[in-house]
Amino acid sequence: MHEPGEHAGGEARVSMDITAEVRQRFGSRYAGIWYGGSTLFVAVVDRAAADQDVAAEIPHMGADIEVVSAQFSEAALTEFRDAVVQIMADGRQLAAGEPRVFGVGFGVHNNDFSSAGQPVVSVLVSDHDPDLLSRIRTLVPDDALEVRVIQPPRRTR
Repeated sequence: MHEPGEHAGGEARVSMDITAEVRQRFGSRYAGIWYGGSTLFVAVVDRAAADQDVAAEIPHMGADIEVVSAQFSEAALTEFRDAVVQIMADGRQLAAGEPRVFGVGFGVHNNDFSSAGQPVVSVLVSDHDPDLLSRIRTLVPDDALEVRVIQPPRRTR
């Protein structure tokens, strides 16, 4: 999982310096950042035509940045993630085999590292249990959520 607003595409990772610069320039509208090929996509809420010019002014990277629209800001996604973290913490009291949240972080919907990508809260669960998914969906809107089922780790004796 990645830090808030930071998403790795393919092999590339976005440097913290660029992420900090983009956060500073777009403020509370900032939603996320990811590489797609040679393009650095920066997602912002309420995207305006002037946003591309703002991004172009970033030293050493501006020409490679494409500003795209996002539905939820980094702050909103962080609130959603933090709420699911509580479900994950509650899972420590569950009996073995009970449905649980194994991890939560940030990603790009369907790993679409293009201009169509959308920052989401990525939740790893043990299975598609309707009650667990309902609890998660009361905390995170469907448009900001990506759920993946993983097999629980097996313990060896």
